[in-house]
Amino acid sequence: MAGSNLQTFQPSNLLTFLDRLVISLDSVDPQALNAVSVPDAYAETVIANAREAASLQKKYKFKLILNAVITPETLPGMDKLLSFCIENNVRISFSPQSVNNMPRYDLVTAPEYRAFIEKVIRLKKQGAPVLGSYSYFKILLDQTPYECYPTLIPRIMPDGWLAYPCRPMEKAGGEQGGKAVNLLSVETWEDAWRIARAKYGNAPTSCVSCFQQCYAEPSLMQARPFEYLAELLHGNDVSLYAPG
Repeated sequence: MAGSNLQTFQPSNLLTFLDRLVISLDSVDPQALNAVSVPDAYAETVIANAREAASLQKKYKFKLILNAVITPETLPGMDKLLSFCIENNVRISFSPQSVNNMPRYDLVTAPEYRAFIEKVIRLKKQGAPVLGSYSYFKILLDQTPYECYPTLIPRIMPDGWLAYPCRPMEKAGGEQGGKAVNLLSVETWEDAWRIARAKYGNAPTSCVSCFQQCYAEPSLMQARPFEYLAELLHGNDVSLYAPG
């Protein structure tokens, strides 16, 4: 999505088949995007794509979701990104930047970070299109330990490799995890799981480090089902809480 332009093709070729479209976008400020990962040549296009997709939601009946990583560099522009989502009925999820699978220290210890998360919680209570449970935002505020079950939602890479037990451990390498098996080379899911466990052991349940929403939310749902039932009763679609 980041390298394309929605205006260069007929949206009906794709958007009519989507229930949701997920875009990683950490800012609506081109300079902030350039500071974290997106070259100048593409930053404006990425933002324009997001704006165009937002305007097409009603016509093509899909939900646009933005995944935003909070970093010290993007934090000053998060208010503007959140306002963009509220104004355009775009759902947004937040995760703190991780360094070596731990939340970046100078981010989560900054008063501005805590103030922003508190603002997100207030706006969520007022009906803002924020994806995330109150349980999740509490651990973002206080770095509260929780039991993570990373294999509740397995991660399959585009080339067929299973990232076991989770993407952060797979990326870190070593004895705890990695790309254990390619699904194209086995007959059944049980075979893939057996190979992964034989190579890296059973999936851990005591990792509390990354606080990435795509792993935290399913684990919190498993451990605190009644809190998520309360979210459903208030009209919040918890199936969207881990879009990444």
